[in-house]
Amino acid sequence: MRRSITIPVVALLCAAFLSAPACADPVRSGRKAFERAWPAWQRGNQENAAKYFEQAASAYAEMLAAGDKYRSASFASNLGMAGMSFYFTGKYAECISTMEQAAARDPNLWEAYLFSGLASARLGNAEAALSQWKLFQEKGTSQRFIQQSVGLQVTNLETGEGSLEAAVAPVEKATWKQFRNNATFRRADDNEPNSRCSGSYWWRNSRTPCEGSPFRKWI
Repeated sequence: MRRSITIPVVALLCAAFLSAPACADPVRSGRKAFERAWPAWQRGNQENAAKYFEQAASAYAEMLAAGDKYRSASFASNLGMAGMSFYFTGKYAECISTMEQAAARDPNLWEAYLFSGLASARLGNAEAALSQWKLFQEKGTSQRFIQQSVGLQVTNLETGEGSLEAAVAPVEKATWKQFRNNATFRRADDNEPNSRCSGSYWWRNSRTPCEGSPFRKWI
C-alpha cells in the first residue's frame, strides 16, 4: 500500500516542481534557462545573462550526456542553444563539438560556424577559426554587422595584420549588435510580427519565443 501511494505522490511533486533536479527534463530546463539568458544578454545585463547561461549549459551538458534518451536532443535548434550556452560560459571545446553536431543536422545554421569560429579563436586555433568563419560568410549572408566584422578579421588573420586575441572582441561586439538589431527593428516588408519570434530559431529575430509558439509545444 505504501508503495502504491508513494509513486503517484512523486509524480505529482515532479509535475508541480519541474525545476527540481531529480525530475527535470534537461532539454526543457536548458531551453527555459536560455530563454531567460537571451534577453538579459541583449539588454547588456551580464550578471543575469551569465547566471542563466550557466544554468542552460549545465542542463544541456546533461542532455548531451544522456545520448538518445531525449528525442529532441538531436534537434539543430536545441544543439544551437546548447552551443551558444557553452560559448557564453567559457566551455569552448564543448561549444565546438556541439556546434559540429548542430551543423550536421542543419548545414544552414550559421550560428554554428560563427560560434565555433569564436570558440576556436579563444582556444588559439587559427586554422579552425578561419575555416569556421569562412563557412559563416557563406551561410550567414543576411547578418550584415557580423559579416563586416568577420570579413575584416579573416582578412587581417590571412595577411598577418591581426591576431586571434584581437579578433575575438570585435566579432563578439558585432554579434551582440546584430542580434540586438534583429530583435529591435522590423523590416519594411515584415507584415507578420509573430514570424519574428516563432519557429525553431526564434532567437535570430526576437528576445523571446512567441507565447503559444509551436516550438514550445514540441521541443
